[in-house]
Amino acid sequence: MKPFTKVLKRIQKYDIIGVFRHVSPDYDALGSQFGLVTFLKDNFPDKKIYALGKDHSSFTGKLYPSCDIVDDEIFKNNKFLAIVLDTANSERVDDERYDWADYIIKIDHHPASGIYANFQIVDESKCATAEMLTEMLFSKEFKNTVVSQTTAKYLYSGIVGDSGRFQYSSVSSTTFELAAKLIATGFNFVKEVYTPMYTRQLNDLKVTGYLLNNFKVTDKGVGYYHISAEDMKKLGITFEKCKEHVNLLANIEEIKIWVSFYEDIENRLWRVSIRSRDYKVNDVASQFNGGGHDQAAGANAYSYEETYKIVEALDNIIN
Repeated sequence: MKPFTKVLKRIQKYDIIGVFRHVSPDYDALGSQFGLVTFLKDNFPDKKIYALGKDHSSFTGKLYPSCDIVDDEIFKNNKFLAIVLDTANSERVDDERYDWADYIIKIDHHPASGIYANFQIVDESKCATAEMLTEMLFSKEFKNTVVSQTTAKYLYSGIVGDSGRFQYSSVSSTTFELAAKLIATGFNFVKEVYTPMYTRQLNDLKVTGYLLNNFKVTDKGVGYYHISAEDMKKLGITFEKCKEHVNLLANIEEIKIWVSFYEDIENRLWRVSIRSRDYKVNDVASQFNGGGHDQAAGANAYSYEETYKIVEALDNIIN
């Protein structure tokens, strides 16, 4: 049985479907989640479809709706299907109740890291999970379904977000072909996607100013900055918001790899976002409790001192 057919049959089988994604969601996680949830509600109106996970401090309400608040009893007392999107390993699923499901499907474009699903579709060549979903929903296996403008809008935002607006090496001709199919549904991609994604508030300029005054660059070209919990309080931002500034140091000729370190005081660690133009950084990320793609990865440092070990490790991969 073909993978897309298998997914469709499972969707048809269950009356209750929970759509999950990873913690600290980015555009791809949320775009994929709400794209699929909207698609399922449009095409299977008699089923109960839920988007699970915590809302994002910036993206929710701006581009995406709030996630559903679902009582435990609904999942405990009924057999349901869990579809987990954009999440490499089980530890990063943003709602542990996915594990209560009668059947679990994983759809992801990250390098595989353990098996937690009954069935999975993993394609590391895709720039985004939203690209994978778009390919599936426009496939011949799903020919009797409809992709609405709202579904298309969410999926397009996921592709745009994880491809760096179609700049990363994982973008292919297929990416553009699928994006064109989404745009052809008729949503206003400027007003409905790019404007809410990239319009900033005045306080963002203050954050940018702080980072431009405090970043550092190694002799080999690793650019980085730290934002402590105290800094966040002064700047009036959350650690989720910090992640949005990771590409501030992109497109600077002398900077080969750029890194943001932001303190997660609740979990007593530093969150790390790593990006590069040409160098493979996910191997370094995996050495520091993380992982990801060749040019875009994340990690965790359990002390301020350890953040400099990450800088050193990245320095060592630059020729």
